[in-house]
Amino acid sequence: MKVLVKTMLVGLAACAFAAPASAYTLSGTIPGNTRNMTAIHFQKPPSTGGYLKLTLSAPPANVGVGYSVGYCISRAAAPASQPCSSPNMAGLVVVPGQQTIVFVGASVYPNFVLWLGTGLRAAVPYTVDVDYVP
Repeated sequence: MKVLVKTMLVGLAACAFAAPASAYTLSGTIPGNTRNMTAIHFQKPPSTGGYLKLTLSAPPANVGVGYSVGYCISRAAAPASQPCSSPNMAGLVVVPGQQTIVFVGASVYPNFVLWLGTGLRAAVPYTVDVDYVP
């Protein structure tokens, strides 16, 4: 019986430490009434050899109006007015009320950032969960 209890405790401890230590959440607000996009900078990943799993989300409606949130991964030095205009960086959309999952090579840090934008006059909240996947 003691062996069974010890085995269960070791199993629980292993499960507790199985979660990625490098996971974090970024949240904020995309300013309204602007054509510029907002740059979201990542924290330094544990290694540049893995991937960053980005889970993007926004509320289903904002001030009672349907909307979309555009995003792209582009150079941090890109102009905020058109950061997604590079030929190899397509502008993609986060569907409000749903999660969008994107995998990006961790080697993009620190030269590339996540750019978010919307066409609403009101500010739009966002949440980005970042996990490091080796």
